[in-house]
Amino acid sequence: MIREATDNDREAIIQLIDEIFQEYGDRVFLEGAESDLMAISDEFYGKGGQFWVYEIDHQIVGTAAVVPDNAGKAVLKRVYLHKNYRGSGIADELLQKTQDWCRKNNFGTLCFWSDTRFERAHYFYEKRGFKRGGVRRMNDGNMPYEEFYFEKNLDA
Repeated sequence: MIREATDNDREAIIQLIDEIFQEYGDRVFLEGAESDLMAISDEFYGKGGQFWVYEIDHQIVGTAAVVPDNAGKAVLKRVYLHKNYRGSGIADELLQKTQDWCRKNNFGTLCFWSDTRFERAHYFYEKRGFKRGGVRRMNDGNMPYEEFYFEKNLDA
């Protein structure tokens, strides 16, 4: 079931994302790249955005969030799914929820940056109409990494 995230979900969300990062030899870095997870209400709702969790048997197995940017686009953030549920359709439900929210709030474009190591996720997004753009180097985590830019026109 999809529901709105609260600050009370913080520890479970951080644990889920950290488990996923460990699949890639990385860890959550709360003092840098993942600092927004320490204040979900302020960092997402307080900035005009939204944060959802997907819960099964009272366990958070997936997340997705969206926030407006300064260019009038919506930025997809924090889309993660526990490895046991990949390919189950949950990611599609979460993505649809974000796109519906964007359309309801008059955002015609949904964009995001994604770590270049998340190849399966990139395939998922490209199959669903996202176009891959440029690449940027990042150094706000435990180790340097690169990200690809993705964008989808929601008006099409």
